[in-house]
Amino acid sequence: MTGRWAPPPEVRITVFLPGSPPQDITLSYPLDPAHAELLRDLHEAGNERGRIECRMHDDDPKLRDLRSQDGRLHEAWLLLRHHPHRKGQFVLAHWPNSHVKGSHDVPPGMLAEHRAQQEYIAARGQASGSEVDLEKSLAPGSRCDVVVRGRVAVLAAEVQISPIATATVLRRTRLVTAAGATSTWFASLRNPPWAFKAPHVETNRRDGMAPRTWTVATGPRVLEWERCRPGSRLGRCAARRRNWCGAWHPLWTPMPGLTVDDVVERVPAGELVRLDTGTRQGSILTEPRFRDAWLNERGPDVRRTEGREHSAGPLRHADYSASALRERIGSDTEARVPLAVEALGAPAGSLPLGMPAEPPLHRPRRCPACGGESRAIVDSRCFACRWRSS
Repeated sequence: MTGRWAPPPEVRITVFLPGSPPQDITLSYPLDPAHAELLRDLHEAGNERGRIECRMHDDDPKLRDLRSQDGRLHEAWLLLRHHPHRKGQFVLAHWPNSHVKGSHDVPPGMLAEHRAQQEYIAARGQASGSEVDLEKSLAPGSRCDVVVRGRVAVLAAEVQISPIATATVLRRTRLVTAAGATSTWFASLRNPPWAFKAPHVETNRRDGMAPRTWTVATGPRVLEWERCRPGSRLGRCAARRRNWCGAWHPLWTPMPGLTVDDVVERVPAGELVRLDTGTRQGSILTEPRFRDAWLNERGPDVRRTEGREHSAGPLRHADYSASALRERIGSDTEARVPLAVEALGAPAGSLPLGMPAEPPLHRPRRCPACGGESRAIVDSRCFACRWRSS
């Protein structure tokens, strides 16, 4: 699958059925069979106005004056029509002469390749002795393509053959993770924008339904150690030093020789686990021994942010930060007072009352060593003098 085909975006609606409270529904690819049956029933019942209300324009700033107190745009009614070019697919069109115009394509049912990949994962899970469910919901708002329950863990497999929003991937991953399962996205795309923001497996083209015929291109990682020196795979010092330190640093590399069968078998068995590295490597699948080694290497004192790490170790050039300059200039009284008097144009010992004892830090001063002007004079030497002496 090349990934050129993109399904319609999600369509949010509210359905009003006799004798039932209003029901908010999100129509997304692949279309839930229950949702498809509901739309067919509404279409066959005569497409009565007041049955389907659109939720797609609740946040439209151009229509904010039409919103009700609950923040929603009401009476944006929809009617069902057959798609003019796609047999068996519906279009939700706004009723004529309403305050909202246009239409929304209803996402289609599951494509043949999507179904084949889903069945491949299910077959491998059953062959390994695990309990398998198709189209299983582990949490409200998330329906997994395949759920494989092993003796140690639960694999929530998501087959993704088309583009999808990163926010959608993260939302569904959080829901499944909170339910105690290991969410893994099987992507036929190369380097999708959500890669490593959630545990994923990029796959090669499937060659059939026989075991070991669907191989993995990248995704799961192993931990190796690389010496910090020129030409290393690290690219730069992992300790954030200016050049290379010569020490050994951890490095994540792709796990070689994997097939989809291996992932389906090893995740439920606890042999592949999720790890949020806290670095640019992101969220990955790896072996427990590599996860433990990484956590031991990082230690509890490393503060992490999204995609960036802050180490407690000082930088080599931190001695000349702005705060350090102020502190050292303040303690260098012997060189400070004469320079301050000279800079203010007053004779020594005749500093007027209220005048500062030194010029502002942003104003250049004369270096006692070389006579040149500089804003960074430390230990009676400017930056140029320190550079020459180093």
